[in-house]
Amino acid sequence: MMICLFLAHHIDKLHIELENLTALTSQGLSVLPPFMVAVRNMLTPHQLALDLLLASEGGLCHVLGSQCCTFVPDTADNVSETITHMNNLLSQMKAEDVSVPEGFAFWDWLTSGSWFHMLFQYLIHVVIFFIFLAVFFSLLRVSRFVSA
Repeated sequence: MMICLFLAHHIDKLHIELENLTALTSQGLSVLPPFMVAVRNMLTPHQLALDLLLASEGGLCHVLGSQCCTFVPDTADNVSETITHMNNLLSQMKAEDVSVPEGFAFWDWLTSGSWFHMLFQYLIHVVIFFIFLAVFFSLLRVSRFVSA
């Protein structure tokens, strides 16, 4: 039983750490789309200016050779979709988070453990019941003896 509690505690810790990791990753990625759009918007005019300056030598791509890049893809929407998906995942994880019940339930020990353990616990209750019956009937017999 202690092993189950130990494992349940570690599962809860992992769940909390995964929630924190998801939140931090989502926050970190949310900075990227505006940055990527700004870099793309800044890079295009610079590329055109360099192409004009190097036009006498064949242009920017002629000077750079195979290192020339003529297209900068706009992946801001893909990152935004990933951030939205991670935020939805975080909301779902928080909704599925199970709260620990407060207080102590006296009879919880009775239903925990293996079937042999549970059977043993039920048998103990039956034996205690019969002991009480025996004591009750012996007291009843003593009271009849005293009254007679």
